Amino acid sequence: MHSRLGPGAALMRMLHTALGTTFTKGISKYLQKYKYANAAQEDLWQCLTEAAQEDGRNVQVKEVMDTWTLQMGFPVVTVSRDYSNGRVTVSQRHFLYDPEVNAPESLRNNVWQVPLTFMSRDSGNLSRDNGGVSIHDVFWLRKREEDFHFDINGSSWLLANTNQSGYYRVNYDVTNWRLLTEDLNSDNFQNIPAQSRSGLIDDAFNLVRSGDLTPAVALNLSRYLKRERDYLPWLAAERAFGYLHMMMADTNGSSDLKVYVQSLVTPIYHELGWENSGDHTTMLNGLTVLSMACRYGLPRCLRKAREMKNALDDGGSVEPNMKTIILQYGTDRTGSGLVAAILNRTRSLVDSGLFTKADLLNKLMTLVDSKEEKMLVFNFLKDNWDYMMEGFDIKARKIILTWTDSFRQFEEFVASHHNMASRSDVTKALERIRQNVLWRERHENAVRGWLAQERRGRG
Repeated sequence: MHSRLGPGAALMRMLHTALGTTFTKGISKYLQKYKYANAAQEDLWQCLTEAAQEDGRNVQVKEVMDTWTLQMGFPVVTVSRDYSNGRVTVSQRHFLYDPEVNAPESLRNNVWQVPLTFMSRDSGNLSRDNGGVSIHDVFWLRKREEDFHFDINGSSWLLANTNQSGYYRVNYDVTNWRLLTEDLNSDNFQNIPAQSRSGLIDDAFNLVRSGDLTPAVALNLSRYLKRERDYLPWLAAERAFGYLHMMMADTNGSSDLKVYVQSLVTPIYHELGWENSGDHTTMLNGLTVLSMACRYGLPRCLRKAREMKNALDDGGSVEPNMKTIILQYGTDRTGSGLVAAILNRTRSLVDSGLFTKADLLNKLMTLVDSKEEKMLVFNFLKDNWDYMMEGFDIKARKIILTWTDSFRQFEEFVASHHNMASRSDVTKALERIRQNVLWRERHENAVRGWLAQERRGRG
């Protein structure tokens, strides 16, 4: 589930996919009916339901959408296949990064009405016929678990939530993950649409975080990125490896992670380079690739960043949207020197308008590689709290809270700054720390082992 949309827009996109042309018809009906009157959410649901009934579809839109708008969170949908007879068992539960957390019973019992879409390697989009009316390739999961039957080869992968149209995560049985991974790591990887490739990366790495998937499954899948040239999968990869980088920063697996990501990003870095040309999406992809290449220490990327930084210091000009990357990575770095330099220049960088305070903290998060550097940032925040809090909104406060890496540090921080944040922010920060500790207990050794084996394989 990799979406750049907010929850509201993502839910409307999901409903659009589920209803197809009926959605447009219902929206037109709604706009016409209420163009001179006030309207509520239920009025929109009613117009969409009427349009569905006119098109011969038995969909009660309010009943469907109430499960999404009146319940917290979203589900993870698990797809389990019987490869001998085509039966597919689909189940749902509330997605939580820590399933062991003492969530209220009401949350654990949540059931969503989930519009499912499927495709397979051999059959494309899977659909069915319902009395001569196409259901737009949508299968509804209205219970905690349901069975479906598809006539597909047992050696073919099955993909759910095609083009990431649904607001839910998807997990698969181990065999189906293997089949998807094998196809991605072949010349046929584009048989899976780019949006779905993005979703597979995002789901796999987040399912590792929730304890639903082993790190090896996600990392094996990520190998295909050497072939990837589309923007959305690289955007998902940037976020996935960003979290992994943060978790591994102060371990002896950090250098292996950097080398591995370098191996993935090198081919597309050679193609896109620093030209920053092409259409809007290509330019966005170029910036994502440059940021990853430099962040994970690709030597030629860092050399070029330093060259451009020197040119900038000598009065030269650079593309405005590249300036942040050049300033971030174009400074020679020894130990904690760059982190310390940024912290020392925080006020001047903010006053110059090049960065906001939140931007700086986000950028620092991409640079920190050791406990020493984390402590530099943590101590800076403690000593400069009033300045850093000035003008900060709630979102920015949450960014600050992410820098505490242990319960002890966090308790010290709270004790010295009683007005640091709301109680709910403090609770969420404590939960984030707990999740990170749990991640290390569960996955650090497995990730280190996989990366070490990958390094030995490259020989």
